[in-house]
Formats: sequence, structure tokens, C-alpha cells
Amino acid sequence: MNRIATGIKVYFNSKSDRINHVVFSDNSQKTYDVGGMLFEVISDDSIYLLNDKVKNMINAFPNKQDSVSIDSIADYFKWLYHSIESEKLPVSANLFKSTFNEAIKQTLVNEEQMAEFHTIEDFFNFAYSLYFEHLSLFSVYVEAIAAEASKISDRFQHELAESFIEMANEYYDEYTRRCNSQQMPGNSLIDTIPITNFLQLLVFEYCRMKANRKAIKICANCGCFFIPKGRFDTLYCFLPAPGHPGKTCHDVGAHIKRQQNRKSDAYLQDYHRKTCNLYNIIRRAKKCNPEAVPYFKKQLEAMQNEYRERTQIKSDLERS
Repeated sequence: MNRIATGIKVYFNSKSDRINHVVFSDNSQKTYDVGGMLFEVISDDSIYLLNDKVKNMINAFPNKQDSVSIDSIADYFKWLYHSIESEKLPVSANLFKSTFNEAIKQTLVNEEQMAEFHTIEDFFNFAYSLYFEHLSLFSVYVEAIAAEASKISDRFQHELAESFIEMANEYYDEYTRRCNSQQMPGNSLIDTIPITNFLQLLVFEYCRMKANRKAIKICANCGCFFIPKGRFDTLYCFLPAPGHPGKTCHDVGAHIKRQQNRKSDAYLQDYHRKTCNLYNIIRRAKKCNPEAVPYFKKQLEAMQNEYRERTQIKSDLERS
């Protein structure tokens, strides 16, 4: 089982290189942008593959009522291994195999639990529960660090994100150092970083994103995960905006947010109404009474300054 479940190997040319080169167990290779492997794993198709399909295939094994033995475990795992294949999701498929292999190892050394298994199905259902715990922890950490970067984390997520970041920082130098290469006669040897489970992938991608001043965030409009293409403080993703054909969340997010705030914030409604009135008064005064324009502009400026101060105070309170 060790031989057929080795995970993936990754290398990159420099700390600031935004491309990861991934080598799979069959020696095939694929390149991903920084954060790309993580986004493959958290995609809807991958979630189905790693959760529902794995469980379905475990229950569908033809000889699941056989007794537990090394041979039956190996046969079951090989069958499951070849059932979870995906050309579109190679990182997910390869890391499933190595992660589930670790769950099998943990189950085998649990003598008390092993004594309770009557069939190979019992054994693999228990191994699946260990695998699922690992996958669930991975998902919780992803949600926490994305919420923290988006400044929307609750107290629990904030503590989880801090715990994860402290752990990830211990690997920062190792996961961002340049992968050296050596030219050999007729061959080239490249240092690679082995990744064998989903939590390790998350730590690796976090460190690589940090080195490139990137972060995974949650879109303030649609709620999807995304990595800002430009400014780090970008709030909206570039996916299609729900209910707005041909537009992305980045195109319409800020406008939608303002509309929502106006509906729920009495002060903002009053501010919008008064400033619109002043803009109209100034426009008319320029034609009919130019001398009055400075007076109305001062009123507008005072109102805008008060709004900015109030907004800043509200923002500071939400972050504290």
C-alpha cells in the first residue's frame, strides 16, 4: 500500500515564483498557479469525489463481507484506489490515496479496535471515519483562514486561524526555499517537496501564498472562496455575479452592498437623501445664484466629513 499511495511532489524555481510544478505518482506533471492546488481540492467536483464517491465505493466493494486480513485489506484498498481516479482532479485523487492510506495504518495499529471488526467492510468504515476527520479539519481550517483574511471571522474562526497560522509559520522557510536542481549526465535532479495529505497541502499553499502576498478570501457578494488578483484588500471575486448576467461580483458587489446598507441603515438613507438634495441645489445654483454655491459646498463637505468619521468609528468597533 505504501508503494501505490505516495501523494504528490512539488517544486518551484524561486520564493517569488507564482507557479508550482506538481509531479504525480505516475511521474506525470502539471503546473498550478500559487493557490491553484488548494482551489482544485475545495471545488464542488472535488468535494463530491473525496466525500460522497469514496463512501459510495467503500459500500459497493463486492467482497465487503470477507474477514479482515492483510490480503483482504490490500485487495480492498487497490480496488478503492483505482475507483477514485480523475484526470481533471489529479491533486485531489492522489492526495486521497495517500491520506486514506494513513488512515488504514492508524487503524491497523489500533489493536483494541481491530478486535471488534467482523468484516473488511467494518475495517474500511472505521478507516473512512479517520480519513473524514482529517478532511473535516482541513475544511474548517480553510474556512477559518479565509474568513480571517476577509475580516469576517467570528471568535471561534479567529482562534482557529491564529492556531493554524502559528503552525504554518513553522514551515514557512522550508516551504518557500528555492528548489535546487543539479544537472547530471543525461539527467536533471530537482529538489521536490513531498505532500501526502490535505492539511499538509493547506500549510504548503498558505506559505506559498504568503510569500507571494496572496491570501484565500471569501467574496462579500456570493460567498465563494477566491484569491484577489490585484489588491490584497479586494472584497469581491471575479466569478459570475448571482442574478446579474454578464457581470462578475467584482463588477457589481460594491453597488449591491451600498443598496443593502441603504435599506437597513436609517442614517445612511438620510445621508444619501440629503447629499443628493445638496448636489441638485448646487447644480441649480451654478446657473441661478453662483454666489451661493460656496455656502452649499461647505454644507456638503461637512456632511461628507461627518459620514467618513462615523464610518471609520463603526469599522474600528467591528474589528475590535
